[in-house]
Amino acid sequence: GALEELCREFPDFVEGIRGRGFMLGLACKKDPAGLIASMREHGLLTVGASGHVIRILPPLNVRDDELEHALSIMRTCMAQLNP
Repeated sequence: GALEELCREFPDFVEGIRGRGFMLGLACKKDPAGLIASMREHGLLTVGASGHVIRILPPLNVRDDELEHALSIMRTCMAQLNP
């Protein structure tokens, strides 16, 4: 899916995806605090989970266009912070 694309696009930043269904975590290779702050500045609210994981938990009634917008924000923020 789209999160797997992020893993392939930013292999130095993203390690993998954890969870199932809509309860997902984006495992990062380094502390994701800067990424979480950047996403928040762009209007996407996420929180950190254990380790270097960003919790992704959209509401069950989320629309496809909202998911695409969230992925666009993630991609933009990762591109800005990518080493």
